[in-house]
Amino acid sequence: MEGLPYHAVRGIIFRHMMTVSMLSVMLANIRGEDAELTAIAGLLHDIYTLEALETHGHAAQGAVMAEHILGKLQLTTAKETMSIVDAIRIHSKKSKRYDSFAEVLVDADVLAHYIEGPRLLPEKDKERMEALKKELSIG
Repeated sequence: MEGLPYHAVRGIIFRHMMTVSMLSVMLANIRGEDAELTAIAGLLHDIYTLEALETHGHAAQGAVMAEHILGKLQLTTAKETMSIVDAIRIHSKKSKRYDSFAEVLVDADVLAHYIEGPRLLPEKDKERMEALKKELSIG
């Protein structure tokens, strides 16, 4: 995204966050997770990247920001907030397996990256994407 105007970069990041949110809802419905909470996690998962235009450490920084935002909005219980925050904190570590709620966010992020540009999908995410293709019966 180097060389793009500031507003264009932020637009790309925001669209990615919206895509992850929508895909999180789809996966949550398939897997029996809370679609509303996964939608919130998807919307907030790259909040630090959107704010700072920085990806280094974005998951940990985003988790802190999300916890603050959710605390102010009071949309979720303390337990729900922690589920969302924990999922955001680990969403970049795609080689590991997590609880079913966090897996929705991690998989939605991989699926979004695949949709946005399959050739750009990091090598480390390809195994997870192949499992998603089988789960969702897509080519």
